[in-house]
Amino acid sequence: MDNMTCVGCGEEIAGEGDIYCSDCKLDIRRRNRKRLLYSVVAAVILLFAGTIFLYGEKNAWEFSWDSLLRRPAAVVNGEPIAWSDARERLD
Repeated sequence: MDNMTCVGCGEEIAGEGDIYCSDCKLDIRRRNRKRLLYSVVAAVILLFAGTIFLYGEKNAWEFSWDSLLRRPAAVVNGEPIAWSDARERLD
């Protein structure tokens, strides 16, 4: 039986058909678990942000920069009209 070398670290492997030593296998498993955890956390954050955005759109929240910076939607005869008033008038 030939001793092979580990692809990850270069140490000799006694096992047949293995390309990684036991230490490198553990590192790969840890990396895969960490990658899975980060993927799940990212998916949950995106789902949460999407839910908040859709809820806000249905309940007439304003997500424009102008409304966030408290700029008026329009100025009529020198009087500024708020975004909420403009939405009510348009509806």
